[in-house]
Amino acid sequence: MSRGMSGQASGKKRTDVQGVAALLRTLLAEGQDEQAIELVVELLTQLVEKNTELELSLLKAMRQRFGRTSEKLSAEQLSLFLTQLGQ
Repeated sequence: MSRGMSGQASGKKRTDVQGVAALLRTLLAEGQDEQAIELVVELLTQLVEKNTELELSLLKAMRQRFGRTSEKLSAEQLSLFLTQLGQ
C-alpha cells in the first residue's frame, strides 16, 4: 500500500466508517484489489486485537468486583455473556 493511502486510511479507519468504505471503493475502482484486501485485513486485525483487549479488561474487572468465589463461571456462560454484551 502506498504511503499516502496508508496514512489516509489509518486516520479514517478508527473514526470514519463511511470514509473507509469510500477509500475501498476507490481502491477497487482503480484496480488496486490487493491494497483493498490489505486494508480490510488490517482493520479486522485491529478489531480482533481490541476485542481481545476488552475481553481481558472485562475479566479483570469481574475478578476485582466479584473476587474469587465458589461460584464459577463456565466458558460457555462467559461466551454467552460476551455475546449478549456485544448486542
